[in-house]
Amino acid sequence: MNFIIDFFKALLSTKLNFKALSSFLFLSLLLLQFNNCSDVQFSPIQQKLAKTGVAPERSHEEVVEQIHFDCENGVVVEKLVTINFPAQNQTCDWGNGGNLSIKNGVFRARVEQDFKVSMPVNSVICNMDFSSAATSMRYDDHLIFSLNSTVLMTTYKGFVEPYSTGEIEYISNHRDFSHENVAELYLGEALLAKKNGHAFYDWQSLSDTYWFGRNSWKDPGYCLGDALMSEVGGVTSLSSCQWPKTQELGAIELDIHPSLIQSIMAFDLSSNDHIFKLTTVGDNDSTDCQHDEDVSIDLMIQYVQK
Repeated sequence: MNFIIDFFKALLSTKLNFKALSSFLFLSLLLLQFNNCSDVQFSPIQQKLAKTGVAPERSHEEVVEQIHFDCENGVVVEKLVTINFPAQNQTCDWGNGGNLSIKNGVFRARVEQDFKVSMPVNSVICNMDFSSAATSMRYDDHLIFSLNSTVLMTTYKGFVEPYSTGEIEYISNHRDFSHENVAELYLGEALLAKKNGHAFYDWQSLSDTYWFGRNSWKDPGYCLGDALMSEVGGVTSLSSCQWPKTQELGAIELDIHPSLIQSIMAFDLSSNDHIFKLTTVGDNDSTDCQHDEDVSIDLMIQYVQK
């Protein structure tokens, strides 16, 4: 406990920082209380507070570490929620609410459906297990599934990641797109902005962009955590997603790794409400922006109470 003695010596020769002092004294009492308990664990933030006397401004990585610590050392509670997005059987609201008029081969309109999950105050979400209750569905043209605006999966890769050179060459040879220079448009960055490895859904970034590879193949899509590059240079998959090809029947399945769920939670620990959003995107058809069945997902949330 020498650092406590040194701290009080410093106080005698400097001006008091009452915010630092109050924070430090609180933690000092905890340290003194558990001084003889070898099994007591302190979080990374508590350890930094003990050293500096001031709670530091935390980076996203540090918040993730805090969540991991809380989940490893807390009592995990489970909550079952059924997320439901009712069947959307009407076409896009063309020209309204940020949507544009019809144009073949260009993403011009969308329908967004939200589902809110409310958690207890001071709860920390550790993991989410997804289980699709629907056997099959058909959608037109593409889907984006997001949590608190971070994209979990999408049926169109170009929203989140640029296409590879091989993918561009394959589709360019088929000439199955409505814009002659569309391949050049996808040699650069993806359409959605990323932060700490997560893509954030924003319709304005997608509106009026060209549909690359339309109808010529099964777009590989995007799944958060699938085919991540490892530190040793190899490729590993933390997550897996399954979805049908556009305008074809099939099931939707998700398996997102707990570390990625915790990373999403680290963007905002203050909110007890979490918004799942299903966005259906279209270009020009009367069947666009639609999915013909309810999208129902049983969600098991594992969390700890702070």
